[in-house]
Amino acid sequence: MILEFLEQNTPENYEQHVDLVNRIITECNEGNHSFVKIAVILRAAKEVIEAVESQIKDNVVEEIENSNGESEYKKFKLEIHNTSKYDYSNCNWAKYVNAKKEIETKKEIVSECEKTLKYLKQEFADPDTGELIYPASKISSKTYKVTMLKK
Repeated sequence: MILEFLEQNTPENYEQHVDLVNRIITECNEGNHSFVKIAVILRAAKEVIEAVESQIKDNVVEEIENSNGESEYKKFKLEIHNTSKYDYSNCNWAKYVNAKKEIETKKEIVSECEKTLKYLKQEFADPDTGELIYPASKISSKTYKVTMLKK
């Protein structure tokens, strides 16, 4: 029943996608639904969708492979996409190992500097170089977090 509903309401092109988004926003703007309600519904749906996608991935790949590496459903095309990663941990090349260590050292220095600049209350002159150093600017914004209650 749920899959049938999703199937019937799945946008098949960009225009339908935009239309669905606009209809949801319009319903909220017109007071038909709470923005909080929509945020919770969307977060819960997203988590369910991600969990289902994760569990069906191997089966989808197998089904596509059994269809000569390509499959279509409605106006959607599915293809096998090969990905690769490289593991450099056992290459034993000193130049690479030393460069990685230098990067990590630089990252630690940057992190220490950022921590100092973050908590700096006012500008000061560096005693070694004489340069005037200013505190980091704080840029704030608001967002929301959705968590499921354990009841």
